[in-house]
Amino acid sequence: MTLFSHPGFSAKVVADSVSPTGKRLTTLEVVFPRMILSEFNTHRMLSKNSASSRAIPAVKQLRKILDYPYVPNYIGINESGMQASKFLSGDDLKHAQENVYLKRDRAIVGALEDLVGRSYVRSAFGDTLGNVLVNGFDEKALESVEHILAYYKNVISDSKKENFEFPEGFLNIHKQTINRYLEPFMWHTVVVTATEWGNYFALRIHGDAQPEIALPTELIRDAMDASTPAPLAYGEWHLPFVQEDEKHLITSDTIEDWKYVSSGRCARVSYETHDGARDIKKDIELSRDRLLPHGHMSPFEHVATPVEDTYEGDTGNFKGWLQFRKTIPFESDYGQKS
Repeated sequence: MTLFSHPGFSAKVVADSVSPTGKRLTTLEVVFPRMILSEFNTHRMLSKNSASSRAIPAVKQLRKILDYPYVPNYIGINESGMQASKFLSGDDLKHAQENVYLKRDRAIVGALEDLVGRSYVRSAFGDTLGNVLVNGFDEKALESVEHILAYYKNVISDSKKENFEFPEGFLNIHKQTINRYLEPFMWHTVVVTATEWGNYFALRIHGDAQPEIALPTELIRDAMDASTPAPLAYGEWHLPFVQEDEKHLITSDTIEDWKYVSSGRCARVSYETHDGARDIKKDIELSRDRLLPHGHMSPFEHVATPVEDTYEGDTGNFKGWLQFRKTIPFESDYGQKS
């Protein structure tokens, strides 16, 4: 897999197939700023699963935006209309980017208050808190952040002990709330699969498109241009994230399991990467035994098999390919199953 990237942004093809009729189906893993996810999601011909702010622990997200927050390189100058035609440069751009870091630091202080309570945060920062809120983190402030995170970790560890009581003011608010306020500074990972890319490329590789969505779209196009799709026959399946050294295990008797393996791995983008070892049994358990019974259908869209042009069934948002999702009873209205 070839990785096409720009600092922070990336796109790589993880599965690329072509049907007997010449219809191409491509799955990519793409990274872009979280702030443009809603724009990306407007494209209904693309099947998508993406990292969830509700699934990744708040402390892990704090670490991510401390180490590598999203800071824009293109900051438009205010004018009428939706699109900026002129952008800051030089010292003006530098000062605007410093303001982004300051907003990030203030958001982190707020997240820490949501975890351990306002009183503990104020005591940990001491008389430096006012300076932090005005000027952002310095070395001493970062030491205070580390102290607070260590305190949080110790309290959570101690909470497993019998008769434990949380310290007064310790909030321990759930990640599904805290992480939402950190989203403007997050990078975001999406698994996307489609046969129809033309409208997406036309709209997003365009002078009117916001740079944050134009750039990953260009990377997607470049990654697809550099990839050669593998021919699949009727009855064979497009299986994202199934590795080359696993494909010899796929037979007519095991293909059903491998469809669930691939679907489970597409779903895992919600809370972890696909690097390192995989557990086939856990992938199946995730998709077949946890997601499917609760009607979470989107991960089953990325897995597909080619169909003839005369096929009259519902293929979902793909053309020339039948989604695994469309073979599952009640997939379009899972509430009817009960």
